[in-house]
Amino acid sequence: MAEVYFRKPDFKSLAKEDKTIIDMHYHTRYSTDSIARPRLIVKKAKKIGIGVAITDHNTIRGAERMWESRKEVPVIPGIEVTDATCIHTLIYFYSLDELQDFYNKTIKPRLYNMPFFISKNLKYVLECSRDYNCVVCIPHPFSPGSVNINNVKWSKDMMDSVNLIEVLNAFNLRTRNMFAMDFARKVNKGITGGSDGHSIGELGNAITIAEGESIEDFLKSLIKKRSTVIGKESNIVKKAMQALGKETTAVRRNIKSRNQLNKFRSQFYVNKENIKSKIGNGKERIMKMVSNKNLKKQ
Repeated sequence: MAEVYFRKPDFKSLAKEDKTIIDMHYHTRYSTDSIARPRLIVKKAKKIGIGVAITDHNTIRGAERMWESRKEVPVIPGIEVTDATCIHTLIYFYSLDELQDFYNKTIKPRLYNMPFFISKNLKYVLECSRDYNCVVCIPHPFSPGSVNINNVKWSKDMMDSVNLIEVLNAFNLRTRNMFAMDFARKVNKGITGGSDGHSIGELGNAITIAEGESIEDFLKSLIKKRSTVIGKESNIVKKAMQALGKETTAVRRNIKSRNQLNKFRSQFYVNKENIKSKIGNGKERIMKMVSNKNLKKQ
C-alpha cells in the first residue's frame, strides 16, 4: 500500500532499509532552466544514497550523460514533455535506447524554436507513449499557474495511458500536493515524489522508495501502488528564489522572444495573483475530472 510522509528524508535511517530510493523528478543543466551538472548530481546522489530519474524539459541530453554513471548511482532515463498548452508529462523508460527512439520520433520533430514547448497537446503525448515500453506520470497536477491539469478534458483512453501521479513535488505548495493525493486515489493510480530540482541543493528534497533492484522491478512496484513517498516542500522564500533562478538561467540561454519569455514566466512565478486566478476550487475540479462523464470513452 502506498504511503506519503511530509517530512525531510532521513537518509541515514533509510540506508538501513533494503529498498531502492529515487528522486523521481530532477533536471540537469541541459534543461532550459537548470544549473545542475551531471558530475555534481552523481557526487551528491552517492553521498546521500539515492538514485535519480532524469527528466529534463523536452531534451534527453542530461539522461544520456547520466546514463554513463548508472553503475555509480541508480539512473532512470526519462523526459518531462511540455506540450503546447503548458501541461507537463513525465515519461520514464527502462533503457536509454527506448528513450532516444521516443524522443527522436515523437518530440524532436515537434519542438518550437524555444525548446521548452512542443507543438502538440497532452492527448498526442499520451497516444504516442502507448507505442513504447514506458511509464507515464502526471507531475504537479494542481500546481499554481498554467501547468495544472484543471482544464484538461480527460477521456477514458487518456486516463488509461497514465500509470502514476506525482503527489509530492518539493517545489509545489502543500495544499496542491494534497489535492494531487486525492486525485491519485480517485483515479486509482500509483504515486511518486520528486524534488523537481534544478540545482544540486534540491536533489533529494522529495523521494520515492520501493522494492526492486532493477529499473523494471522498481517501476513495477510503483505501478502496483507499493511505494513510499517522503519529502518536504520548500518554503515560500525558497520557492521565490528558485523561480527567479530558473527564469534567470533561461534568459541567459538566449530566450529572446518576449512572448516566449512571458509564457515561461507564467509557469514558474509563485505569487498571490497567480494563485488566486489560476487555481480555482481544486477539490471541486478533482471530483468533476474523475466523474464518469469526464472519463467517458470518446
